[in-house]
Amino acid sequence: MRFKVRLAAVTLAVLSPALAEAAPEPKTVLLLPLEHPGLPEEVVKVLEQALRAEVEKALPKLELLPAPKLDFQAMRLAAGCSDDGPGCLTTIAKELGAGRVLRAQLVGSAKKATLKMTLVRAQTGKADNLPSAELRELAVESGPELRYHVAKAFGGKPAPLFGALELTVTGRDPSLEGAEYFLDDEKVAAKALQKVSPGDHRLSVHRPGYESVIWMGEVLPGRKTNVKLEWKAAAAAPPPPPSMAVTPPIDPEKGLPKVEAPPPKTLPPPVEPPPALVTEAPPRLVFTWVFATGALVAGATWGVLGAQVLDRENQAVDEMLNCDDSIDVNKATCSGGRKLATFTNVAIAATGVFVGATVAAFFLEDGPTVLFGEDPPPAQAGIGPTADGQGVEAAVSLRF
Repeated sequence: MRFKVRLAAVTLAVLSPALAEAAPEPKTVLLLPLEHPGLPEEVVKVLEQALRAEVEKALPKLELLPAPKLDFQAMRLAAGCSDDGPGCLTTIAKELGAGRVLRAQLVGSAKKATLKMTLVRAQTGKADNLPSAELRELAVESGPELRYHVAKAFGGKPAPLFGALELTVTGRDPSLEGAEYFLDDEKVAAKALQKVSPGDHRLSVHRPGYESVIWMGEVLPGRKTNVKLEWKAAAAAPPPPPSMAVTPPIDPEKGLPKVEAPPPKTLPPPVEPPPALVTEAPPRLVFTWVFATGALVAGATWGVLGAQVLDRENQAVDEMLNCDDSIDVNKATCSGGRKLATFTNVAIAATGVFVGATVAAFFLEDGPTVLFGEDPPPAQAGIGPTADGQGVEAAVSLRF
């Protein structure tokens, strides 16, 4: 008897997984609370109601379980899930006795959010990622738009979702009598503004006697967009041009009337354009500045070498040397002093040469005109042959 009981227990244990897999899937679906980016409570309430209504319509053969009290994160912790993938959704569905579980998320912000939905079968763990959709300006009025996208995600064919333009006139004259409407540069009736395709549009409203009002903006699906109008009186029309004189009828006996030609107009004599001004570039003292720079460098060298010569002379005095004596002439102090004296003489000669070249270049390059303009300079110099042609003479004149 014990052997038979044990055999039955072993048989039941072996067949339990197969029986569990063969068990029918519950005809229920669990819709998790809508996950959102911190929307107001009244907006979330409207969106969840729209979501549940459309899911129940899209899955008519499944029973929609009551909404759970906990949000998804709390349910995930209660189920002991380490992630939020399909495995965790399967665990939650089995614990609550649901055949399927649907997770809906609004990812982004209230300005622009993406609707993502994941449907998981509890028996197989298979997850279906439904097509996503984009919603803008989430508000209480976003319920119809959410239902539209949920229906399309489940393969439905909902009717096109249009928006509307609601006109509000402010100011002293709130009437729309006689107004004409142009939507995207096409004339339409007033009732056409109640069925506008979503997207960017341009509305122009014209009324006789007033300036046209132009509105440009976006029309959201399933929403009314308010357009404010304020009539401003149009500017007065310009006066009509003067009427043309009517030619009198021609008398056949008198013939054509005589028309005196106006006196010819005397044209003023042509004005000749002034001659073009030719501006010559002022001469530049190129060589004067070059030689003057050489004179400055040579003079500075002369000063430096002269100071070193004086220093050697003082050193010879301190060492009690007579550099003119044949005994001391080869001493380092005396020999170095002679070399410095030679270089100093060369620098003196170079300074004189550069100074003379600077003066000559100054006058050859017309330096007085450059410095003093057309007026004669205060000092003038000249070089030329003598009267007998046997020599050269120089002359310098000073003006005070």
